[in-house]
Amino acid sequence: MPCISSSPTQHRQKQNFQANLDDMIALVSRPLTHKEIQSSPSAKAAITKEANGLREMGAWDDSSVMEYDALMAKSRASGEIIHHARCHVLCHEKDAESNSGVMKGRIVFGGDRIKDTFGSDAVFDATGTAPSAIASTRCTIAYGHASGNVCRVADATKAYIQSKLPDGWTPTWIELPRLLWLDSWGEFRRPCVRLIRPLYGHPLAGDMWQGHATDLLLQNGFTAVPEWPSMFYSKSTGILLSLYVDDFVVSGPALHVPATMTLLRGLFRLGVDAPIGRYLGCVYEVEPVVKDGVTINNIHFNMSSYVKSCVDAYTTIVQDTITKKKLDPKSAGRLLSLPFAATPSLEANQEIPEEDGGILNDDAASIVMKIMFAARIARPDVLKTACHLSTFLTRWSPRQDLELRRLVCYLKHSADLVLTATIGDKFEDLELVTYVDSDYAGDYETYKSTSGSWTTLRGPRTDFPISYVSKKQTAVARSSTEAEVAAADVAIRKELLPLTVLLDEITDIPMPRSLHEDNTAAKCILTGSVSKELRHMARTHRISTAFLQEAVKSCHIAVNYVMSADNIADIFTKLFTCAEKWANGIGLLKMSIRTPAK
Repeated sequence: MPCISSSPTQHRQKQNFQANLDDMIALVSRPLTHKEIQSSPSAKAAITKEANGLREMGAWDDSSVMEYDALMAKSRASGEIIHHARCHVLCHEKDAESNSGVMKGRIVFGGDRIKDTFGSDAVFDATGTAPSAIASTRCTIAYGHASGNVCRVADATKAYIQSKLPDGWTPTWIELPRLLWLDSWGEFRRPCVRLIRPLYGHPLAGDMWQGHATDLLLQNGFTAVPEWPSMFYSKSTGILLSLYVDDFVVSGPALHVPATMTLLRGLFRLGVDAPIGRYLGCVYEVEPVVKDGVTINNIHFNMSSYVKSCVDAYTTIVQDTITKKKLDPKSAGRLLSLPFAATPSLEANQEIPEEDGGILNDDAASIVMKIMFAARIARPDVLKTACHLSTFLTRWSPRQDLELRRLVCYLKHSADLVLTATIGDKFEDLELVTYVDSDYAGDYETYKSTSGSWTTLRGPRTDFPISYVSKKQTAVARSSTEAEVAAADVAIRKELLPLTVLLDEITDIPMPRSLHEDNTAAKCILTGSVSKELRHMARTHRISTAFLQEAVKSCHIAVNYVMSADNIADIFTKLFTCAEKWANGIGLLKMSIRTPAK
């Protein structure tokens, strides 16, 4: 064949990649052993700094110091019930691979061994911490980027320490390690001090912080949103606040948000507030676009770095499993090959080798749950497959090995796929829209159907996803209509109605709401028709069609028909293997490859 001659090129010197490797991968902190802490002045200084900060906040009362034996003898003689636990010091070296030498000290409560006056295990009521849900957080972010509004995020410094042990609480004493002793404690052997504030590690520290934060917010103009824990709204200022453990997300009119942040700083110790950025492992990239004189905010939910870490974790676990179980590299090594995959699901009829148990049966849960987190936050395209694999964690087989490998192959080659939300309207001009769908007997083992739903805020210049669901139904459906009605029950009862409660708290006029269904028979049943063929659903699915009809009517939910090809919820109900149909589903989700910023 013809060839084109070219001019000779000069030899290129091989780059010394290893010389810069440490600077490139310095992302991991390393815990120090007790011996390393004792011999490291920087580690001791980090722990001393942490202890001084806790003492300044009054975490414990140094003036109450008592010897352990004297404390126990006194409480037993008086009959007073107390709790006692040890306090532990931890220290981590940040960016350990680069030998940065930067230390971070932590002082924690030994919550695994809490004893009472007589040496018995301390008993606590069930913990009741309830942080804000993902759907309510997305509503807060959407509200903060609507026309005329802003969104700010700040985290509470040493959040749990900002609360106190309640009055009348069982007196709690902690035994301090020698690194935390004062100079005047030389004669003590086991010094104990009275705990004033719940340290990290206390079983009820989260409950106490949440109660403390809630009380302060309610006393300063906020009201709790019914049925939505850790969500607060101020009607006088129009501020919506979401509290996720120690993270405050504050959204509302640009005129009132600065004053609200000032108020919060007077109530809590907060870090520097900033626009929404990295939050719960997801990077929210806000891209304002001006169109026809109107600013439209495109918000990209970017989890590419987290997804890549999922792939790396899978590779590491497979390599360790092959070594630990002494498996044949040729047969087991197929799990390390990660070629391009257009869809995340394996064909149901693919031949699987006959073996007892899967290779990854011991470690599959850690990988699947890591991927599940990404799916719940910003990767709805893999939610169905992750939920499917989660049902096999206790009965893992060779087929699940290959299904997980296929999912990781897809993630590896779609790591930069991001979900994009758009909002450019006033919040009161939006509509709450839910798409609902189900497959029919799609589970290849149980023949049960899967319910799927997609809920979004929609307007002329807005399409902001709020929640999505993929859930296997509890009983086998005898018809596609039955499966669709069961799916509608999940969408209405668990998504549409609760979100209505939240949104009605914000808007003066109830927000319009609609349900989009691609089954005409199910649509007729939801709007009032009666079917004798579904009378058994109250027994099998525990679903009342009368309840659904009443909810649709009383809550003014418009039930509309949508073509199956346009039903966004379809992607949550089936294990797609057709690349063309999968591409259509990705397009409906408004997901696209986003080039990493340079």
